[in-house]
Amino acid sequence: MAGLWQWAVNKLDAAEQWLVDEVLVGWNPSQVPSLHGKVAVVTGANSGIGYEATRKLAENGAEVYMVVRNMEKGQDALEKITKELGPVKLHLLHADMECMSQVQRAAQQLRSVKVDILINNAGVLCPGPFRMTQEGLEQTLAIDFYSAALLALGTIDCMAQGGRIVFVSSEAEWPLGAFASFDNMRGDKFKDSGITPYAVAKVWEIMFAKELAERVRHKGIDVFAVHPGVVFTPGSQKVDVKNYLAAKLISVNARVMGQTPYHGAWSMLYAATAPPLTGKGFGYFGPNLLGMWHATERQPGTWAAHNPVTCWRLFEEAVKVMEDILGSGAMPSVPRHPDRARDAMLAKRSCCHGGGVQHHMATAA
Repeated sequence: MAGLWQWAVNKLDAAEQWLVDEVLVGWNPSQVPSLHGKVAVVTGANSGIGYEATRKLAENGAEVYMVVRNMEKGQDALEKITKELGPVKLHLLHADMECMSQVQRAAQQLRSVKVDILINNAGVLCPGPFRMTQEGLEQTLAIDFYSAALLALGTIDCMAQGGRIVFVSSEAEWPLGAFASFDNMRGDKFKDSGITPYAVAKVWEIMFAKELAERVRHKGIDVFAVHPGVVFTPGSQKVDVKNYLAAKLISVNARVMGQTPYHGAWSMLYAATAPPLTGKGFGYFGPNLLGMWHATERQPGTWAAHNPVTCWRLFEEAVKVMEDILGSGAMPSVPRHPDRARDAMLAKRSCCHGGGVQHHMATAA
């Protein structure tokens, strides 16, 4: 009887430890391994969670390229990190992420570098009234989705074996991601530049990442998507509260419930560095309900992100848009799945259906 009692006590202790480690606490940045000899690229690196990710990567020895729109603010961030950490390897790279030609130029500047980590973090939320960029993209889609997709494509050929690409998505992908439509790839049919295009951009990031992972896994590259949870950042307070009620709610929620940028960066750092994820291919990570400062595997809320046909078609349609903007000669090489029969099958299933993402998913499943 004493042996049975001890067995039960041991099991309860193990369960308690699992609950604390995996549910309430989980992974934290103290578990980031040494990154000496690694090269990382972080967009939106001068503030918020991008800054915190940059700082931690540099602290652990990585050489980090900080992709920023405002070089003065980027220099301030670089100097602040250097002052706090001492000698670190940081470089500034300029790109306005709403301009595909500038994103492509940044990718070309990285071709001489062997990249180990790319974190596509740059993004905007409810930036102002509806606006199309000079290249013909709704501003939110341009910055939050297309810049990330293009930079990912542009760095694949210079990515090291075992490299990782991380797309920073959002919980906003559900339920408003259901408004995504293949008939509105440029976003010109949106009524505003508010929460809907943001949600669409975020579900597209997950879908693009999932399909890209299928195409580069044989190269030894993993592609992940993450969401940071609710975070109080400078970006969360720049939302256009005059034009969007949702922006008011987001701003207040971030102030009241938001994590610090340091904690908001945990999921992207986990996806970018955790050794157990090597060779996983694809995953979607973010805080769970009990652990705000947690990084655990999640499932996208938008059904279309679970369907290989819609993910494949989204990838192909996005590439067409980028080719239209840049010209096929200026586009980076687009990876193809090593199993050509798979692509042919998905193309055949895709061409039988059209219209909205959700309709397509339902009929193609």
